[in-house]
This record gives sequence, structure tokens and C-alpha cells, in this order.
Amino acid sequence: MISTSINWGTLSGLVLLISWLFAVPVSGLQVWNLLNKRADPTPTVVRAALAKGSFGMLRLIGMPIASLTLFSQGWRLGPDLDLAVLFISIGWVAEIVVSASADYSAMGKR
Repeated sequence: MISTSINWGTLSGLVLLISWLFAVPVSGLQVWNLLNKRADPTPTVVRAALAKGSFGMLRLIGMPIASLTLFSQGWRLGPDLDLAVLFISIGWVAEIVVSASADYSAMGKR
């Protein structure tokens, strides 16, 4: 069955797919910047880099799956689930923007 309707679920899928294109390189830069802060990485820095790397891997795998699912099946959502998906998508994109802007400002202070 093919649907031609566009609703918040479908638009959220498109926004997540577009933000995924920027989120994956930013995740790699976050790990690179964290590991290159010091000449001798301490265990705390390595643990933080592993945490950011695991978030990056989740972004690499999870965002396209979620966005393509929402884009192709978003028209089936009821209004209450549609609103919940919109809020989750906004939160996901906001988290990416906040972390990327924090890394950019920290990189400028170097």
C-alpha cells in the first residue's frame, strides 16, 4: 500500500534523515577532539571517548533506521503517537545541535 499523505511522522522522518548526514561526522569529530586534547590520554578521557564513540555508533545505525521507518510508515500513526514522535524527533535533533555547538565553541577556545 502506498500513501501520499504527509504528516508529522513523515516530516520527522525527513528531518531525522537530514540531521543524520550531519550527526555522523560530528560524532567522529567529538571523539577526535576529546582524544587530542592531551598528549597523554588518561583513563577518564578514554572512557569519555568510548562513551561518545558508542553514542556515535548508535547515531550511525539508529537514526537512519528510525527515520526511514517514520518516513515510510509515519502515515499509519494515530494523532497521539504522531505528537509523541514529533517530540522525540525534536529532542533527538536538539541533542545533536547542542553537543555539536558545544564542541565547536570548545574547539574555538583552543
